[in-house]
Amino acid sequence: MERVVTRKMNILLVEGIADLSERIRRVLATSGFANRVHTVGDSTETLAYLRHESPYTEAPRPDIVLLGLSQSPADIRDIADEFASNPKLVDVELVTLEDPRFRQVVVDDALLGGGRDAMRAVELPALGRLIDS
Repeated sequence: MERVVTRKMNILLVEGIADLSERIRRVLATSGFANRVHTVGDSTETLAYLRHESPYTEAPRPDIVLLGLSQSPADIRDIADEFASNPKLVDVELVTLEDPRFRQVVVDDALLGGGRDAMRAVELPALGRLIDS
């Protein structure tokens, strides 16, 4: 039985490398789940987006924030800290993309503090399956 999608999911993709961003967007487009993808390049833009600061004052609230492969550990930490301290983000899923060449989980759940289980690492090929689930 095929699922019927009643609402488009807002996905915030944090990826500063244009080629990687386009590749991730293609993977998302092949997902069976209808979605809207918004893209920012780094943690500074991400924080402005999540806080609805200029130029993102009218930006939709994301359902999922995908941290792309080009994010530095410091950028990931800054974004994770925002999730840990901002109660408005409690229902937003934070997901890191893992480079399958390295097989590393980039961010530890402990960075989120308070035992919050909201961040996971995902290899790019599995991303479409995650969105579908």
